[in-house]
Amino acid sequence: MSLSDIPGVEKDLQEIDTLLEKSGATSEGDEIKLHELQAKVLLEKRQFRQAMTKIDNSIFLTKPMKRRLLTQLAKTINVGGITDRQMIVWAKKYAQ
Repeated sequence: MSLSDIPGVEKDLQEIDTLLEKSGATSEGDEIKLHELQAKVLLEKRQFRQAMTKIDNSIFLTKPMKRRLLTQLAKTINVGGITDRQMIVWAKKYAQ
């Protein structure tokens, strides 16, 4: 799975999610990894608001993992090319 092939990654994540649901024996570790990968895909697709929501609302991601992903999100937003003013303001405050 390479994040350079976003459609392929999304398809793989959907298949993984389906397999986990079918097995019914998902571990917390499986869910953590799935949520982390889903957030990273949203970052790669530059869907920053959705990525923030995914990270904030995930009950499986640990606080350090959320902090790391949110820091990555803030850095990506601060690089430039973003027109969403609210996200820019959030990223600047978060980076401080």
